[in-house]
Amino acid sequence: MFDLALAGARRQRTMAADGLPTGRARAQYVRTLFDAIARRYDLMNWLMTLGRDAAWREIAVAAVISPETRTVLDVGAGTGDLSLAVAAAMPDGGRVVALDFAAEMLGVAHAKLQHRQSSHAVRVLPVQGDALALPLPADAFDALVTAFTVRNLADVDQAFAEFCRVLRPEGRLASLEITSPTLPVFRTLFRYYFRYIVPLVGAVVAGHGAAYRYLPASVHAFLSRRRLQHRFQAAGFARVTARPLALGTIALHTGTQVEYPQQQADLFTEMVPAHEWDNVVLSLPGAHLLQSAAWATAREQLGWTPHRLAFRRAGHLVGTALVLRRPLPLPGLGIGYIPKGPILADWNGQAVSDVARALAAWARDHRVLWLKLDPDVEANNTAVAHDLDTAGFRPSEEQVQLPATMLVDLGGSEDELLARMHRKWRYNVRLAQRRGVQVREGATADLTTFYSLYQETAARDQFVIRPLDYYRTLWEHLRRE
Repeated sequence: MFDLALAGARRQRTMAADGLPTGRARAQYVRTLFDAIARRYDLMNWLMTLGRDAAWREIAVAAVISPETRTVLDVGAGTGDLSLAVAAAMPDGGRVVALDFAAEMLGVAHAKLQHRQSSHAVRVLPVQGDALALPLPADAFDALVTAFTVRNLADVDQAFAEFCRVLRPEGRLASLEITSPTLPVFRTLFRYYFRYIVPLVGAVVAGHGAAYRYLPASVHAFLSRRRLQHRFQAAGFARVTARPLALGTIALHTGTQVEYPQQQADLFTEMVPAHEWDNVVLSLPGAHLLQSAAWATAREQLGWTPHRLAFRRAGHLVGTALVLRRPLPLPGLGIGYIPKGPILADWNGQAVSDVARALAAWARDHRVLWLKLDPDVEANNTAVAHDLDTAGFRPSEEQVQLPATMLVDLGGSEDELLARMHRKWRYNVRLAQRRGVQVREGATADLTTFYSLYQETAARDQFVIRPLDYYRTLWEHLRRE
């Protein structure tokens, strides 16, 4: 285990954070909803947007189509309107692959293409497939478009990695998505309209109110315009822009695929919302209670501000860090602490030094004079110590967490457990049983007794403990969690 501190004072002078299904369940849920509303999908789009959706598609198409564009992929093509708009704007000989995983939506698109039989309609090829595992070769497309799709995906980062894979180097991306507006009064009106009016219209027109209750819920739970821009950048797209449309209710993101090996891609730091934090942390090996959302909230009660950071490279999660910041008496300055963190997907290689440098940069940006790390790794891991040292961290003389952890295998019968103990331990256990010692679950009233025993243990084994009120606050909060 390491306990390291960043001497930030010298560097300080140089500086100028839903209720919806997840995973496969989400994919099946979304597929079922869209299959159910496919026949009335276009009409509902027109009613909800007052016909403005066509103009937004034209803006997206103009952002990616050039005279050299020959192949375009439309992910989440639905009923085919965006694919048709792309085909109409492409040079002669161009082809559009309209991909969607909802068969009924593609059925509507296919019927629409057959009905129109225009020169650009014949350029569109409907294909059923999953955005998380595109059934298409690498480097196959000059451009990729997607409209009102990415918030429905079970794994945004996996999908964006697939987008990069199928695009040629310098291939263009355009994504339209619904977002929450930032203007306070309009945001309130928009949420009321989306939460109450749209589901009512959906129930009457499409006969499926549940699908249009999912719509506002998915928008509310999804990334902001700025955070979605960051996720495109983290996936490996360059020159990513985020353009608000329709008073900020629609976001158009554009970018360019850049070809370089994943290990050479820049590490990107993003703030993760509290309601997403545990899912992100649990996706990594070595997740710890002291890096959980519950611990962050408990520490807030004790005067710390939690900052939930995720580190990504080319769309892949490299690590996370729950950073606790506490203000100093000096205006704007603070100290930081990462208990049992950061957590990394791999403690070998470049990730350690890259994450350490990202944390040092974060500390400078947030006017943290002193940042203490406590990663849950072996104390004799000299490679990790070296990588942290290169980023400016030094071994700390003060331990916050216990310097060692012992894992005890509790498998087997009681007799087997006793047999694995030292002879003196077995004697003490049996002596306690003979003297009537009982084991039960503790309650709030037992905290004083617990603390008295803890004080004796700390004095005997010479480790630091905190005041009783500290443990009472943690008990009350974590018990509710």
